[in-house]
Amino acid sequence: MVAVIVEHVDPKDNFIIVEFKKDPTKQHFIVYIDEPWQKRMRKYDSYILTVKWRSIVMDDISGNKTYDTQLFTDAHPVPGEELFDKRRMRN
Repeated sequence: MVAVIVEHVDPKDNFIIVEFKKDPTKQHFIVYIDEPWQKRMRKYDSYILTVKWRSIVMDDISGNKTYDTQLFTDAHPVPGEELFDKRRMRN
């Protein structure tokens, strides 16, 4: 899935906030990834991400079950060739 990072990546974060290119609603999603800052991931960068889904079941204050779906990737993201940021190209 092609994703664009839409918020600043902080060095202490273990996630990125992305918008998926094909999403017509332009929603923002949190994708958990180890050390995105160390992988030089920055706002406005585009990546092809292999996303996995994890569901967490919790009890709310009333005792009812509530579900949280998390997106995560454990692989190093690969920039798409057609998405390469031309500002980083050198002659």
